[in-house]
Amino acid sequence: MPYSFEEKGADRSIYTRYLVEGIATGAADEDGDGIITVDELHRYAGRKVKETSPVMSPTLITLKDEGFRIRIARSPQDDPKLKYRKEAERRATAAEFTIPAKRLLMALRTELGLLEAEAEAIEAEVLKPHREYQRKQQEYQEILRQCLEREPSLSSRTIDDLRDYRAHLRLKPEDVAAIERVALDNDLEGYAESLERQSKQEQQQQEETRRRQRYEQEFSRALAAGYPLDTFVREGLK
Repeated sequence: MPYSFEEKGADRSIYTRYLVEGIATGAADEDGDGIITVDELHRYAGRKVKETSPVMSPTLITLKDEGFRIRIARSPQDDPKLKYRKEAERRATAAEFTIPAKRLLMALRTELGLLEAEAEAIEAEVLKPHREYQRKQQEYQEILRQCLEREPSLSSRTIDDLRDYRAHLRLKPEDVAAIERVALDNDLEGYAESLERQSKQEQQQQEETRRRQRYEQEFSRALAAGYPLDTFVREGLK
């Protein structure tokens, strides 16, 4: 079952990890018929990849005339662990379950006769991609903090490196913007544009200062030489 990533150079091991997980746990059996098909497995792995790195888009490549409904594995339909995992998957939307979702899962684990350790292990696996994404967000926040601590006004080189680093983390644009607004009072692009405008203004002010100083010097020399400030001299001092 070949596959590719739309994003060049993406790490395929993440996708492979969830392919294995989908088969090993039976979680890829979407319709609960006890059979895992190629398209079910791909959708499961792709969904988990996007939870970890939302900008990554795994694309399934099939051979000519090869259908997506090819059966590749069986899943244990009556396995209480699988039932619990599917319910946990359904309720996992962030790095932690909501309080009511957690209570519902605790009730379900009792109903299914699962040990606490078994249920907690399943929950940890389900939340792992969400927690990994949260870790990446925190990492970018920390990188920004360290950069600003060293350079209160970020250099163009640092800004370019930050662009590359956030691309490496594969965070959602809206999450990147939110993190940057807290640290920079703007997104990184707006911050860079603001610095560029400020730099141009400073250059203009410096040029005006140099011209004024040159004028004052020429004016002083003209007075010292006793020249009348006729039109010719005034033009020469501009």
